[in-house]
Amino acid sequence: MFKYTPVRPIARPGTLLRDEQAAISGSARRLERRQLNRLRGFSESGTIYSINIERELILKLTFGRHHLIRSRIAAALRNKGWIEEEISCLAENGSTRRVDILAYNADTKQGIIVDPTIRFEVECHQSAEVHLEKKSIYEPTVNYFKLKYALIHVEVFGLLIGARGTIPAFFEEFRRQFALPTSLRDDIVIIVLKNPAKS
Repeated sequence: MFKYTPVRPIARPGTLLRDEQAAISGSARRLERRQLNRLRGFSESGTIYSINIERELILKLTFGRHHLIRSRIAAALRNKGWIEEEISCLAENGSTRRVDILAYNADTKQGIIVDPTIRFEVECHQSAEVHLEKKSIYEPTVNYFKLKYALIHVEVFGLLIGARGTIPAFFEEFRRQFALPTSLRDDIVIIVLKNPAKS
């Protein structure tokens, strides 16, 4: 007896049949769901993919937190009459640097370079070490700013902010020296605690 088998219609080149399209869109949805689950932390840990996703998320959190803190300090300085910029500059050896906050007073011709740094607190002298580290990085750029903005004096401040919300005494001295409000300190603590990331 002759058995009838249905013949599939021939598709034009470059087109898909309806059932093939459904299969592809279904697999695309499953792949998308899998990727979302990986982003949410439901993946098998230890795979290269999950490690790279975790690293990207940590970087986004870290840069976002740093930007929020930088913006708060810059706004506090602007409210006190300082002119503030985030700027690239040249060091004495010809290399380029990116300064988080350059603030200067046009009347007194004084300038400051401020670099807030978020790190886990490990010892009581850490804020002094961070300050010296930032001075060694940004002091070669001081002459560039003196010439560009006709400044008499430019000072560098490396401000340590604890990754667990600790504000060192050095930060408080900086805040008092420039008469910045205590709400700045409180805002920074809240930003650090609300936006945790591996520092």
